[in-house]
Amino acid sequence: MPEVYEQITKKQRDWAGRHAINLEPNYYFKDIDDNLFGGLDSNTRVEFEQGSGHELGESRKMYAPWSSSALVTNFFQYWRRIEDIPTICAALSLDGEYGSLTFEKKLLNPTGRGKPNLDVELSGLREKASEPSVVGIESKFTELYRSGKKNEMENEYLNPAIWGDKFQALFKLASEIHGRKVEFANFDAAQALKHMLGMFTTYSNRRLRMICLWYEVESSEAKIFREKLDLFKECVADSFDFVSLTYQELFQSLRTICGDKHSAYMNYLEKRYLS
Repeated sequence: MPEVYEQITKKQRDWAGRHAINLEPNYYFKDIDDNLFGGLDSNTRVEFEQGSGHELGESRKMYAPWSSSALVTNFFQYWRRIEDIPTICAALSLDGEYGSLTFEKKLLNPTGRGKPNLDVELSGLREKASEPSVVGIESKFTELYRSGKKNEMENEYLNPAIWGDKFQALFKLASEIHGRKVEFANFDAAQALKHMLGMFTTYSNRRLRMICLWYEVESSEAKIFREKLDLFKECVADSFDFVSLTYQELFQSLRTICGDKHSAYMNYLEKRYLS
């Protein structure tokens, strides 16, 4: 098991121990509320139960202290709970009027395969010329620090018609990934392309942005991941607005915006993930 992955999972187990939270033999939480700041809100629960990731189902993936879904929920759920979505949007450098925040947002898939899910979707109340009206966020925690099979670009995605004239550069990249002419190492470029396809199929006439929000631990894995993000952004630049941001950068932005406010939330994030 890679060293950084072990480091992250141990840090999360230790955090639970310091807070006298007993873990199961597999180191998962017994109660999902123990994994989340303020617990799991009822509307968030419904969204995860309806999602395709089965985070709360038999596999109980979201019960893991190192769960990427728990991480993104801990950062975003609070702002919907207190009805202050503009603050988290400002921390993401979004200047539009975003009134809706949804977890596990299902998108259309023109191939007929399973519907892709965005970890978080932000959508605007009104169109603003300089800003995207729909923002999809993909959360990465330990994924880039452990070995594992990435998504394949299946044959169904090699039909240029489903990408449309506007997104032929994305089709070209999908074909190159399928043919292994380009490699993205520990960044799951195939998954990102499928989510982009889902976004512009679902919202054909909207301005779109995808944010890859990832947890950075100084390491060779993080260095490679950042390089591959830059390569991917370059490949899709003419077709899609793609942004990468670390959780560390997002937290610092929140700290600047919040100042002394929201101290319980900020202290929780800092002590659990960022100290």
